[in-house]
Amino acid sequence: EGPLEERTRRITGRRPPHSTIKVPRCLRREDPVQSQEIWGFSDASPQAFGCVIYLKTIYLHGPPTSRFVLARAKTNPPKPLTLPRGELTGAKFLSTAVMSVKEFLQLDPGTKTYLFSDSMIALHWLKQDPDRWKCFVANAVTVIQSASKSEDWYHVPGTENPADLLTRPHKLSEIQGEDGRFWFEGPEFILTGELPIQPDFTKVESADAVKELKRPVEDELTASVVTRNPGKKSVVKKVFERISNTWKAIRVLAWVMRAGTPRTPGAKGQDKDTLSLSQ
Repeated sequence: EGPLEERTRRITGRRPPHSTIKVPRCLRREDPVQSQEIWGFSDASPQAFGCVIYLKTIYLHGPPTSRFVLARAKTNPPKPLTLPRGELTGAKFLSTAVMSVKEFLQLDPGTKTYLFSDSMIALHWLKQDPDRWKCFVANAVTVIQSASKSEDWYHVPGTENPADLLTRPHKLSEIQGEDGRFWFEGPEFILTGELPIQPDFTKVESADAVKELKRPVEDELTASVVTRNPGKKSVVKKVFERISNTWKAIRVLAWVMRAGTPRTPGAKGQDKDTLSLSQ
């Protein structure tokens, strides 16, 4: 028996019978509905990132219900992400998935939404102005803030985050029977509405968070080739931080250099709307 066969036998040997795993298909009872809410969770690990979404329904009579709607996961790209960047990517993944769920379920875009991550650094980033951060974080935060409101994001302890099941190896028995309620209905606080105690997101001093800050303008290198004035500060780095496409950034810098090049009045061949090959 080879290693592949042995591994397959080991995996299938601990798989519970499929008949013992029951997936609730109905998203709500037939009782009159008072309101509905979206609750979403994201998580990441060195191997993958993912999100899971639940629909909470509050009825005119009787207790509320929470039902599993969607789960998505992806393996990390070949170029490894730092864990905080992975958590931020998971949050972006969740924010766009929530938009799709609202559209599919024909919910009002203004439906109350609660979004959770167990990463303090990712929450610190996404609750700030995107212009504070370097290109990767700024682009992700822009997407998140366009798809969701920053005030809809909350911190959740890792032990109460069901999205953790998507990013690490777990046994199928963990979603079997009573243990499966955590996966199919989410943590208990969805039904009670009592959110976990929230920390102060502005007081995050991790090196991973700080290194994504843009350098202040006064710290940038001078670039006399652009400004024609060695005393002025460089715009080169700012251009490359704001524009992720290299060729577009080079073209912008070419126009800046063109503007700073002395021109002879009345000289031929100086078209103000185009760049020459040399320029």
